[in-house]
Amino acid sequence: MCNGTIMIYSTTNKHKFREAEKVFEDIRMRGVDTEEIQGSPQRIIRDKCLKAYKVVEEPVVVDDVSFFIDDLGGFPGPYIKYFLQGLNAEEIGSVFEGSSAVASCLLGYTDNGETVTVCKGSVEGSIVQFTEGEFGFDPVFLPTGSKKTWGEMSTEEKSEKSHRAKALQELKKRI
Repeated sequence: MCNGTIMIYSTTNKHKFREAEKVFEDIRMRGVDTEEIQGSPQRIIRDKCLKAYKVVEEPVVVDDVSFFIDDLGGFPGPYIKYFLQGLNAEEIGSVFEGSSAVASCLLGYTDNGETVTVCKGSVEGSIVQFTEGEFGFDPVFLPTGSKKTWGEMSTEEKSEKSHRAKALQELKKRI
């Protein structure tokens, strides 16, 4: 942040944190376990952000990923984590191959525990047969214009064009 204030990124995922470190110098990682509500992506991210602030009592940023599959009318959206508990990436690739999809990341930021700044980054693509990778839908998500799925990309390649990277850049402009 430009004023030297330390910001907490509420995550335990080192790959997510590395993306954030590329954008913000004064950022620290701290996992904050909060119960996630159900609702729209906007409602989920605001609630998650305010809960994290109550724990850390410092400027905090949280993220929430959604995955919208066109052939399912946009489902599972913000429920992708639970969806993947029922179908693994290989099954998603088999069932929905050729379907358009959008990977979206919402970031919520607050420095006062009351007002939440929400930023969004999205990447359009399609679902393909399982390639390689271990994380979520990455092995079956082929971004538009790419020859590699996110699962086939190195962390560096993915983080340059990811939904999270886009949201982080937007957040940097707004705070």
